[in-house]
Amino acid sequence: MFYKLTIILLVVCSTFFEAHSQGCSDAGFCSISGINPSSHLDSNKTLNSQVLFGLNSGLAQFGVFISNPFIQADYSISDDFKVSAKITYALISGSLASNQGLSDLYITTQTRINKNISFISGVKIPFNEANESKDGYSLPMSYQTTLGTYDYLAGLNYSVSNFLISIGTQIPLVQNNNGFFVENFIADDIDTNYISTNKFVRKSDLIFRFNYRLKLKNEKLKLTIGTMPIYHLKNDEYKDTNGIRKSINGSEGLTLNVNSVLRYKITKTAFFDLTVGLPVMSRTSRPDGLSQLALNLQYGIKF
Repeated sequence: MFYKLTIILLVVCSTFFEAHSQGCSDAGFCSISGINPSSHLDSNKTLNSQVLFGLNSGLAQFGVFISNPFIQADYSISDDFKVSAKITYALISGSLASNQGLSDLYITTQTRINKNISFISGVKIPFNEANESKDGYSLPMSYQTTLGTYDYLAGLNYSVSNFLISIGTQIPLVQNNNGFFVENFIADDIDTNYISTNKFVRKSDLIFRFNYRLKLKNEKLKLTIGTMPIYHLKNDEYKDTNGIRKSINGSEGLTLNVNSVLRYKITKTAFFDLTVGLPVMSRTSRPDGLSQLALNLQYGIKF
């Protein structure tokens, strides 16, 4: 049963790669502990701490392939308070260049307000300024290992019965130092749909998540399905070759995704998760080059 479901999800995901390579414009908040619906699949309530080892893979804009290995640790200080840390890495390849390196560090806390509601708060800290270059010219954001912004993260979870409802925001506090101009790469036949991001100013996101946990006959399997709208609150900005700040039209707006998480319980303390996310609507313009990668595989150990 597990293998059949895995094959189905992989086929769906491969269809996504061909038809929807723009991704879902998640800047990282959707996958952290508490907001990620995989936490809704926990059945062992006596073991609240865990370590996760995982890999995200998929396509960003313009045929850029990205893999993101990560490690995450969630530690419960008490029944009502949990601290999490997550480190991500990026391996990027495309027609313009290849790049790799550490991406971001996420540090978050999760406080249970009552039986059904919890509050998540934290920060995202980049490992570089998102200004990797080729031949002295800054590369597009699709080729950067991080967005390069220092962000504040906050959210609320409401969990009842088989439903998980989340709302959150990701607010850039310090911008990156990217200096990409489309004009610098014309000789390389760069896709003209790339957007200059010199002195890029990325605006905030508002995230919603609605997930429902399905009951399966096999006790080792758990499945949740849902939707995840992300609204980019304002148009992003950049400075043109004359130093004039301009708004990037179409970068404000809604991205709507559907997602599913399948968990296979290996032992009482170990599990394997497979996550698939499919965007059904996206912003007209995505200058940050984001792709919340369609396929996520992770192995977890609870303690």
